[in-house]
Amino acid sequence: MTPAPNPMVSAEAPRHRARALRTQAFRVTAALCRARLSASGQGRFARFIAGAIAVGAIAIAISLRADDGPAVPMGGLLRKTAGTLAWICGGALALAAARDSRAADRSDGIDALVAARGITSNLLAGARTLAASTQIGFTVGVPAALVAIATAGLAADVSSALRRIAAAFALLAWGGITGVVLGSLAALSARFFGNRGPTALVAIVIGERIAVEALGLGAWSIPGLLRAALSLLLGLTGVGGGL
Repeated sequence: MTPAPNPMVSAEAPRHRARALRTQAFRVTAALCRARLSASGQGRFARFIAGAIAVGAIAIAISLRADDGPAVPMGGLLRKTAGTLAWICGGALALAAARDSRAADRSDGIDALVAARGITSNLLAGARTLAASTQIGFTVGVPAALVAIATAGLAADVSSALRRIAAAFALLAWGGITGVVLGSLAALSARFFGNRGPTALVAIVIGERIAVEALGLGAWSIPGLLRAALSLLLGLTGVGGGL
């Protein structure tokens, strides 16, 4: 005798499928938003400059090794490279993400496309935030990590090489932190200030830095906290002070 189907299981199955489809649609939407950000003028600029910074940093590392020997520390070079990538390349992408893209999305049919797949306006805003954070994290973290791996090839011994490889993973993690911070600030600026989002983003970052400096709390500013996180992560790998 065939057992009767469980009505609770039968009711849950469509809900699970619907949830899975919404999750997949959200991921596709985030990937689409990231592709649009990457293809923008600022996105292309950020990629080009990131490549140039990485190549320049590797050239400096080779020069340092040639002049000072294989034992020369590289921690300072890695920190400066990561910071430059964050504020030039990450900053350019954050400014692009801070623009109010809702009108462009409507005119390009993005709103209608994602709405047909069950993505609400709030989910679309979340997808834009995720896309900006991911693209910034990738553009900052990957070139910095490649520089760290290149310096591992210049190390004096295996232990130094391993520390620099560990530093590459630390820089990837810091790139992700930077992406979340700048991407979230950019998304908030676009959401609340519309077409003035880039101006608002600059005002927020500079304004809070001035405010906390005036209070003698410069280390608690956004740049200060990111710098502290970078120093902590690199310090855990033992790459040293460097330049």
